[in-house]
Amino acid sequence: MAQNIIIRNERESDREAVENLTRKAFYNLYMPGCVEHYLVQLLMEHSFQKAVQLGYDVIVIFGSPANYVSRGFKSCRKYNVSAENGKYPSAMMVKELIPNALANHRWIYQDSPVMAVREEDALRYDDTLEPMEKKYLPSQDEFFIMSHSFIEE
Repeated sequence: MAQNIIIRNERESDREAVENLTRKAFYNLYMPGCVEHYLVQLLMEHSFQKAVQLGYDVIVIFGSPANYVSRGFKSCRKYNVSAENGKYPSAMMVKELIPNALANHRWIYQDSPVMAVREEDALRYDDTLEPMEKKYLPSQDEFFIMSHSFIEE
């Protein structure tokens, strides 16, 4: 049975749930431990809007390329969206919300300064939370390879 989803800005009362969900979802996925929950804190502090489902679940718009592909996201190269250096990162996925909105143009993705998370700061922040076991998983090597590779023209 389909559920209705209401999208709204986050509320102060959402912060802990969003952070906990993010931490549990990303812990040990890309590295031993994770930094994504710290990034969520930074984003919230910088008044970014989040998509939040009312009720017991929370939608956080983060994820791996494998998750995006199955939901209509495509390679950034297909939409001519490059990083600032003109390269097309293999891990960067794009989805048009309006058909052909990106057609016939060259687009450059510019990262927000808030995305420049210092791993040391994130790990220091993580140490203030309930302990979780940090461990190596094969997905960490896969992420490293994907996040450091580019699509040629």
